[in-house]
Amino acid sequence: MRMSAAGTVTIPFTGTDAVLFHAREYNSAGSFAYSPDGAPPVTVTFATSTDSIALSGRHVNLTGLTAGAHTLIVTWVSGIVHLHWLLVLDGDYSKGVHVMEARHSGFAATVDFAQNISRHGDTRSVGPGLVRLELGLNGQRARMVSVAIFGASLLTLISQFRQYVTGRYAIGLVANFQSAGSYAAPWSAYIEGMREVEDASAGVGVIDLSPRMEATTADNADGTYQPDSLHPTHEGMDYIGNVVAPAIIPKQ
Repeated sequence: MRMSAAGTVTIPFTGTDAVLFHAREYNSAGSFAYSPDGAPPVTVTFATSTDSIALSGRHVNLTGLTAGAHTLIVTWVSGIVHLHWLLVLDGDYSKGVHVMEARHSGFAATVDFAQNISRHGDTRSVGPGLVRLELGLNGQRARMVSVAIFGASLLTLISQFRQYVTGRYAIGLVANFQSAGSYAAPWSAYIEGMREVEDASAGVGVIDLSPRMEATTADNADGTYQPDSLHPTHEGMDYIGNVVAPAIIPKQ
């Protein structure tokens, strides 16, 4: 969620601990305040920065909570603030998928990964077991390339990524929902291009959101997209989670 004007987000949750992940925007200052269960608000401030970690994520730990229902209130204070998500734990510290850090950056598949390495230093230091490349919207809006170029660019991107981030890990290619607009080919053809990359690359799998997330429309009838027809709402993120989670959580 991108907060850039006066507003408040109320997040109810049930658990013993929670982590609020957030980030600052490139070349922009901002601040927000958070308050769990009516406690005095605590303000988090971002200074303006254009360095390589400008989009690096941060997190706020909410620990020592009693087991049960809680309410977190986040209030915009100034500038631009990105709220990523709230990770909730209910005493289950050794189960499920845990997030270590949040950050975001975006570039089309046709952009050389080597030019963007400075944004991904955290990925190499963590030593991941799974890397999820969520692709589609930047490629659709900024680079309306052919399916052939799209697929070849993905292969190059994966190769460069594996050279930079060494170790044994899987790569998940997330085929995003279709954003409104015109393209060089039907969006289904780009998804098929991703599946060809999957077939040609060891340790790469495709997670297709399009059957669950309909293409964006002007009326946003299903309420899954924000007004920019690009970023999902809370409902949209629920849909995405219901598709992605079964694909990445190991079967017991």
